Amino acid sequence: APSVNAFNTFAASYNPFYNLDSFYMLKDSTWFEFDLTPDGNESIRINCFYVDREFKTIMVGTSDGLFVSKDSGTTWKREFPDFNVVSIITHTGYRQKVVYIATRGRSKSDGIYRRYSDTNSWEVVSYFTNIATLISASSDLSQTAAPHFYLGIYDRGVFESRNGGKTWDDITDNTINLKITCLASGRFDPNVLFLGTEEGIFKYDKSTSTRVTQNETKAPEPKHFQLYQNYPNPFNNSTNINYYIPADMSGGTAEMRVYNSLGQEVRSYIFENQSPGMHQVSWDGRDQRGMTVHSGVYLFRIKYSGTSRSMKAVFLK
Repeated sequence: APSVNAFNTFAASYNPFYNLDSFYMLKDSTWFEFDLTPDGNESIRINCFYVDREFKTIMVGTSDGLFVSKDSGTTWKREFPDFNVVSIITHTGYRQKVVYIATRGRSKSDGIYRRYSDTNSWEVVSYFTNIATLISASSDLSQTAAPHFYLGIYDRGVFESRNGGKTWDDITDNTINLKITCLASGRFDPNVLFLGTEEGIFKYDKSTSTRVTQNETKAPEPKHFQLYQNYPNPFNNSTNINYYIPADMSGGTAEMRVYNSLGQEVRSYIFENQSPGMHQVSWDGRDQRGMTVHSGVYLFRIKYSGTSRSMKAVFLK
């Protein structure tokens, strides 16, 4: 969604199949484009951005680092190269502003980092892997209190911190196998937290419960065989592919094959006697011989009980 300040509107887009990344500013009814990779040799995904009108600062979190402009987009500097920056949060204290970012998917150094406005260096707050998103507990962070965060970790659940990320409490119901993709705090009720997952939408209400419960708006289970878009995408180390088998189609054999842009098969999987429900396959970017494939667009095709489904994904080394 666009970000709006008193003068301009900003928006970001990314097309993985044509290696296009763009960041735009709407001023005086005209859109202006900022190219974050002017040499055209890189394909990056824009995950998030933050605009500070007062200081003319723009921060764009991408799959290949944090891009920062301190002159309203005229010049850009890349920070955190080779890190996948998935979230940007700011907190205004008594004397200065603090910027928090969350990174995911490149190394054991992934986690949450912060930088104070009077310094040029980043410091680690917490180390985490597989972060899906980091959000503040409310849209208006108090200057008198420590930042209150919610952290969604793709394969571990939801965590809460009331001291700016120093310590974290697991607030996930361990009986639910959640795959977190996004979080949102209640706009009118700070006690409410919404979770976007591969299994549907879930709701956490601190005023009535201490656990995550499934929202009434969860989508019904599919009636047909389904293949879902891989996550993350683009990916560097590994990606997860999910497919769903209805109860009346269980017991069959699933065949998944991975093809490169030349149509050559690079990896294949066979799963027999499949049970009903959601299934997940992880691909580590290696071919059948165990060799890492080249960067590019790959096609996933899965066949089950006479039905074929396919999708594309982007692998970045």
